[in-house]
Amino acid sequence: MKNSPHKVLTIGGGSGQFVLLSALRDLQDISITSVVSMTDNGGSTGRLRDGLSILPPGDALKCIIALSPLRYSAQRILLKRINGYGKLHGHNAGNMLLTMLT
Repeated sequence: MKNSPHKVLTIGGGSGQFVLLSALRDLQDISITSVVSMTDNGGSTGRLRDGLSILPPGDALKCIIALSPLRYSAQRILLKRINGYGKLHGHNAGNMLLTMLT
């Protein structure tokens, strides 16, 4: 009989949750569930929250990147900042994607 994977639940947000999930994802025989706080208020996330009355996507985005099998590529693409002028200036691609999916 094959051993079932250990189940791991993480609760948190911010950079600490990202670091924890980044370490856990490389372990063998575990199943990860993550509960992510949606209280980030900085930068792009705060502007999206205030301007569109949505939950701030920043911490969830970090956790998605941490658990991605292509973490470095996902990080390079999703954290890319939009340059230029106007309302999109300074937002990152991942926050915009999660906002549109919302």
